[in-house]
This record gives sequence, C-alpha cells and structure tokens, in this order.
Amino acid sequence: MASCNDSNGGDNLSEWAYKLVSEAVNELRGLHSSVNIKPTILVLDYEVQMLPWEKLPILRNQEVYRMPSVASILATANRNYQNQDQLQSIPTPLFPWIDPLDAFYLLNPSGDLNYTQNEFETWFRDQNLEGKAGCAPPAEELAVALKSHDLFMYFGHGCGTQYIPRREIQKLERCAATLLMGCSSGSLKLNGCYVPQGTPLSYLLAGSPVNVANLWDVTDRDIDRFAKSMLDSWLKARSSPCVGCAQCNKNLSCEHRPTVGSFMSEARKTCQLPFLIGAAPVCYGVPTGIWKKEL
Repeated sequence: MASCNDSNGGDNLSEWAYKLVSEAVNELRGLHSSVNIKPTILVLDYEVQMLPWEKLPILRNQEVYRMPSVASILATANRNYQNQDQLQSIPTPLFPWIDPLDAFYLLNPSGDLNYTQNEFETWFRDQNLEGKAGCAPPAEELAVALKSHDLFMYFGHGCGTQYIPRREIQKLERCAATLLMGCSSGSLKLNGCYVPQGTPLSYLLAGSPVNVANLWDVTDRDIDRFAKSMLDSWLKARSSPCVGCAQCNKNLSCEHRPTVGSFMSEARKTCQLPFLIGAAPVCYGVPTGIWKKEL
C-alpha cells in the first residue's frame, strides 16, 4: 500500500506540473501579443478534413487556410508568378492579390431567399458590382464571370454547381476568388481510398487563389452576418491598406498588406451561434492580398 508520504509527493508533483503549464501558457500569450504571427496553411488528412480545426484555441484568432497538398501550394505560387511575369513595373509577390470591387455576384438564384436578397442586393448595386439577383443565368455567363473578375460571390442553396457544374469550372484557365455562402459549400466527399472531391477543389484546380466556403449546413441570417462582415472588412482594407506602412500602396509584395483570410476570426464573432454557424466557414487556398486596381 502507498504511504501518506507517497500521496503527498504525488500531489506536489501535480502542483509543480500545473505551475509549469500555467507559466508556459502565460509566456505564449505574451508571445502572441508581441510577435507578428504569419498565416498558417493546413494540409489535412482526408479523414479529418471535415473538422473545424480553425476553431481550436491556438488557431482561433489566426489567419488559417486549407490546401489539399504541399505541391498545390507551390503550384499556386508558381502560377501567380507566371501570370504576373509580364508586369515588369510591379514587384511580383509570392502569392496572388484581388480587388474586391472587381466582383460578380449570384444572389438568390432559386428565388426563395428573400431576406438574403433584400440584405445584399441594394448594397451590391451601390458598389456598382456586376451580377444577377433572383434568377439563374446560363452556365456560360457564369464561366465568363469567373474568368474575367477577381471575385465571385454566391448566395444561394448548396455550392452553386446546379448553375455551373464542377466539370465546367475545372475547364477554366483562370478563375476568380470565391465567396460561397450556401449550405455545405465547402464540404468534401470521401470516395473510399481515393482522394475526396468537392467544389472548393474544383475552383483551386481552375486557378482560384482562395475560396471561402462552409463545411456544413448553415442558417441564412447568421451566415449573412458573417458575409457582410467579411465584405465590409475587404472594402475597408482596399481603401486603406496599412496605416504607417508607405510600401503597401506601392509594393504588392509588402508583408503588411491585408489579406482575404485575415478577417475570418472577427467575422465569425458576428454570428449569433459563433461555435456552430461561425465555425462553418473556412478558407481554401493561399494568403491572397487585397488591393485597389488602378483605372
């Protein structure tokens, strides 16, 4: 039988271990507040990619992206370099950038999301954005929009493949960044021992730099709050890249430039159910800068 001294020794050891862990946590908190944390790109195993890793405490306030492989990250960087190689007067950044006002929207194409349409249609028109509301355009028109704009926004049911099939998306040689706010628009389908399939991967294969989509079903009003917060933040970032950095307006490769995924954590907090609806949206792709195109 264990003696009282052994019991006291175990208690002291537990207290000592707890003290060490507490000190480490406090040190990490101080480190996070004083160090500029770089974006994180997750390459997740197929069996765990459906989980909201972005809501872990250590990642909750960080800028996090998802990519299917390390090779796909390098391919995206290489594609961006090749696309910008002809622009000799502009320093070429490692990753892409978009102008959020060079956008096309597909809003309530099924005609039964009246609240969402009322919430966004006037706002889109005030920004002079191109798009369709309350009707479904032909797939050819959507393909042209994806090729000719920096951003494609979808507010409807599902992932939008009922209006432009995945096979048509994958045929594109150039593709806009996407904001897909339908239910399970970012979920991937497992195919046994084969690689998973899903709309976000189709957009990445077509050259889209970043896709914001939902891992599971969401309620329209809560996800509308998230989307509105993201769009407002993008437009503010477009107008004022970085206070105190003179290079942000001149150099696209400046590390201080705001990026698409850097506003995710704050946008999730606007949802009334931040750990259910707010945990659904994730970023597929790579860090994508926000800038204002010169007319």
